[in-house]
Amino acid sequence: MYRFGRRLPPWHNYRKRALTMVIMVLLVVAVIVGWYIDNNSGTTIIHNAGAKTTTVNNTPSVQTFNETVFTIQLPKDWKLINHTISPYDIYTWQDTTKYQDNRNLNLYVDTMPTTLAVSRLQPVTAEGDLLQLGGLSDACINFTGPPVSSAQAAQSLPNQVAKWQGINFICDLSNYNNNSIGTSSQQGVNTVILTGPTTGRHSFFFLYTDHNISPNYTIFSDALLSFRVK
Repeated sequence: MYRFGRRLPPWHNYRKRALTMVIMVLLVVAVIVGWYIDNNSGTTIIHNAGAKTTTVNNTPSVQTFNETVFTIQLPKDWKLINHTISPYDIYTWQDTTKYQDNRNLNLYVDTMPTTLAVSRLQPVTAEGDLLQLGGLSDACINFTGPPVSSAQAAQSLPNQVAKWQGINFICDLSNYNNNSIGTSSQQGVNTVILTGPTTGRHSFFFLYTDHNISPNYTIFSDALLSFRVK
């Protein structure tokens, strides 16, 4: 190789080639090190990540029914389907969910059906304008009346006064598998008396009927615990 005016020594070409080779090796090493850090470090590096949208469902699972002397909460699919005032003041709600519309709740206000029979008792205690709950009973035929071998055999049995957790109620022996649950208290059969801050003293009876293949008693207990007298 020549440079103007003189010949360059042969080793000069070798040094230039070696320097080029070293630079290329260093570049390769830098790329490898960068890749290793990117994939093994605790920091996540996002390349051209698109924005993600998260939808939050704020729809409440219950609804509040605000009536003249009380409020009560029921699942969002329940509807008030009837309100009669004679001979009893009764509010009736029903589950409208498909395949679950065989559940309903009746609330009697101030005029109590004291002879109405039920198959289970939900004991309640008055605490001012709200309720405290006892333990739900088993089907009353299991602790009241004579032994019964079948539903057909029970059809001729009369209603009978029963007791659960020290509270009296009327056991519907002839329809023991009807799965009707009523409230009673130490204040009386099918009766509990609450006192609201505005409307004062009122009597109530709750009757829950669940004919679903998978009865849901939590709906009833939650409704009772939400109940308030105005």
